[in-house]
Amino acid sequence: MALRTHVKPRFFGLDRLRRLCKAAFRSFALIVCAHALVVCLGIPSSSFAAAGPSHRAVSAHVQAPPPANLIHVEGGTLRMSMGEETLSAFLIGRYEVSWGEWKAVRSWASDNGYDLGDAGAGCADDHPVHSVTWFDVIKWCNARSEMEALTPVYMLDGKVFRRGSGSPEWITGADGYRLPGEAEWEFAARGGTAGRNTDYSGGDVLDEVGWFWDNSLGAPCDLSGGRGTWPVGRKEPNELGLHDMSGSVWEWCWDDHGGFRRMRGGSWDPAYGPMAACKVSHRDYAHPAYRRYSIGFRLARGGH
Repeated sequence: MALRTHVKPRFFGLDRLRRLCKAAFRSFALIVCAHALVVCLGIPSSSFAAAGPSHRAVSAHVQAPPPANLIHVEGGTLRMSMGEETLSAFLIGRYEVSWGEWKAVRSWASDNGYDLGDAGAGCADDHPVHSVTWFDVIKWCNARSEMEALTPVYMLDGKVFRRGSGSPEWITGADGYRLPGEAEWEFAARGGTAGRNTDYSGGDVLDEVGWFWDNSLGAPCDLSGGRGTWPVGRKEPNELGLHDMSGSVWEWCWDDHGGFRRMRGGSWDPAYGPMAACKVSHRDYAHPAYRRYSIGFRLARGGH
């Protein structure tokens, strides 16, 4: 039998061709609309993992980008005066938490069992929040986690830490928001594994990378001597893309120091540390119930 090498072409009438074209267009439009709906609603691709084995195989090899304004910091070893510490990868805020962010979460928290009340202050929505205690910040982190359906990090007596004071526990593995550990803070401020060993976060000239007493005159809100906070992200970032880790406002960290809590970074306010306090190597602490117009914080997630 001879091998068949030619298939007679198949022709369609004009009406049938039109119907086929319309069907193809509807299918394409449906795909486009579905994609647009996913993007607009912010539905994670993992929600469609059950669609088929091919999707699961692909997604297993794709690392999701970090959430908005959180920077991924590769793990590494931090060498400090008190020794070395090896850190796992973690996420940290590109900017200090702003007054606008603080108010939005605080409002939700007040309606959901938290005792934040009117804690915190700020000059404008794009300025860093200030006048927050360590306790305020810990509860705010839990509130934001719950608001975004994440697992809260801080527990007290087996319950989510929402009210009062005490010594909450850091729950390892929880995916919610938290304060950076002191070593994490310094590692990130130094630029992580790409750091250049500069005095300040991002360089050796503080005026280029941070707000301090000498360059903060004329601030939009006069908190002291015509000086105060400025909008986040105005100064040059460090090697990781992090802004304001030297100067601006002090940043609370998780670590205990004999009943006090660590804070890092210095600020525009010389009454609580001179210009040298803005160096990445400088360490300080305050009572967890202390609040001042030059103390704020930065978020972290993961790691530990």
